[in-house]
Amino acid sequence: MPRKKISIEQAFQVLEEAGIQVQVQSVKETAAPVKVQHPDIFKNKQADNPVLQKIGSNSVKLKLFAKHSIGSGGFLVAGPDGKQIENAGVQTYGPGVCTVPAYLVEQLLHADAAARAADERMLEKEQRSYLITQRISSDGQRVNVGVQVPNELLDGGLGNLPADFMHMIRG
Repeated sequence: MPRKKISIEQAFQVLEEAGIQVQVQSVKETAAPVKVQHPDIFKNKQADNPVLQKIGSNSVKLKLFAKHSIGSGGFLVAGPDGKQIENAGVQTYGPGVCTVPAYLVEQLLHADAAARAADERMLEKEQRSYLITQRISSDGQRVNVGVQVPNELLDGGLGNLPADFMHMIRG
């Protein structure tokens, strides 16, 4: 059965007929509106330990705050029917409490911390400036690396670049 829309006056009349006393007061808003510059919806106020418990020697129970997928190419097996790849697939962990193999704990915790940091930076409105420099990696290869610098540094040009941002590349 469809409901009939009634006005406020009709609603007050129904309440009075039922014997319910209603008193209406006007309320003035005296407080100034609060201006939120940076919402803290992603900031975790309490220190937490994501490792909940160790289960045997091969598994650990973790609390992850983001979804993480890990792919495996599997391994090649030669059989009577020819070569085939076994155990190939993608495994997904999180968000929430999940049981993970012990060899993945460090990588998952690192990826989860990076995801939380990215979530915290997502709503910031401040500009970040990066200077791309070349560095020599641990295996001896030249790689491009972005180094965050103060915004004022790039406003005045690169002539006043501090020495700690200068890197000598020997080749």
